[in-house]
Amino acid sequence: MLTLRTITLGAALTLSAPALARPVVWSSVPDSDFALQGVELAFPTAHERLDVRHAALDAARDEVDASRDALAEARRTRVSKLTDQFAARVDLWQARRAD
Repeated sequence: MLTLRTITLGAALTLSAPALARPVVWSSVPDSDFALQGVELAFPTAHERLDVRHAALDAARDEVDASRDALAEARRTRVSKLTDQFAARVDLWQARRAD
C-alpha cells in the first residue's frame, strides 16, 4: 500500500489545483501512520499538467502583450511630443524669418 512516506517531495510539488480538488480518503493502518484508501490518487494526469502549462503560457503571453502595448503607447506619446516641439520650432523660425 502507498504510504505518506513514499510520496516524494518532487511528486508533491507537481500537484496542481484541479488535482487537489479530487477527494482523497486517509485512514490509519497498523503498518504505517497513514495510507491511501481506494485507487484515486491526488496526482495530476498528463492532460491536467498540460492544461496548467498552457494556462501559464497564456498568462505569460498576455503579460508580454500588455508590456508591448505599453511600450508602443509610450513611443507614440514621445514621437507626438517631439513632432509638436519640432512644429513649434519651425513656426518660430518662420516667424523670425518673416520679420
